[in-house]
Amino acid sequence: MTTKKSAPADKNALNYRVIERDLDSLLLATGNKIEREWPRRFASISGARELFLVTLRVADVTFRTIRYICADTPRDPTRQLLYSISVPPLNRTILDGIFNTVFIMEDMPSRCSWYWKASWREHKEEWGRFKSEYGNLPSWSDWLSRVSQYLDWGVRVYGISPEELANPKIILPWPNPGRMPNYGLKKGVAVSPSRNFLAYLNDWFYRDLSGQSHLSQLGLVKRAGFLIDGFSLDDFKEESVTKFKQDQVATAITLVTCFASEIELFFHFGQATKIKYLWTILQEYFPIAKEICDKRYSNLF
Repeated sequence: MTTKKSAPADKNALNYRVIERDLDSLLLATGNKIEREWPRRFASISGARELFLVTLRVADVTFRTIRYICADTPRDPTRQLLYSISVPPLNRTILDGIFNTVFIMEDMPSRCSWYWKASWREHKEEWGRFKSEYGNLPSWSDWLSRVSQYLDWGVRVYGISPEELANPKIILPWPNPGRMPNYGLKKGVAVSPSRNFLAYLNDWFYRDLSGQSHLSQLGLVKRAGFLIDGFSLDDFKEESVTKFKQDQVATAITLVTCFASEIELFFHFGQATKIKYLWTILQEYFPIAKEICDKRYSNLF
């Protein structure tokens, strides 16, 4: 990547060090609370604690990956500015976790059961494809056997019924985030605040990040517009990519704070004061953080 000079920094940009320790400790503490202080009232829901814990940790690792890709310091000549165009799919991963978490919390016993059964069905169908294609090859026998054993274990752990075992297709697929805001809603029934929030996230975040992930026409333009003239950046283009990077980092910070907020609202793990502080700071610098906070958290923390 060649440039005449560095793109001008946004004088109003947030110095991440101001919130780094608080946000990192919030994510760590939230994970520890899920792992070590799982509420007794949910103890009988098989796989719930593990589902919430792993989903949060995936979001945390994804967030740290974004921070590494987009970091300005420490200086690293192998970290190119254009690498930031790879961030939208990573942000979508964090948002996927938020959708699943909010949707499951609406009815944890049945939704957790559904989630794991749908997962078992996917594994079963994948195993069937591999067995059909490679089942006659000795080199695949050990792997196919181990997956088969996992599926047998899943029948017991996930409560797969004899009917579902005989016909896995009767297990409904897990809905994608675009379906969750309206899933199962009946006309005339009041929509819950959580469903309204998911609808908002879908309209203004998920559609955009999905388009950039799947490279729809608009999504491709948003991500690849910087590459039309090749990989060399003139001053104007570098400034545009820098702005793109800053927007994606702001999205990532806002989304992981949103994730931790949703968990705190449901479980009351004692992180409200720290979350309120973070939202206060983020709203001063990120318009999207202020909008999300106004939509969801201003009267809750």
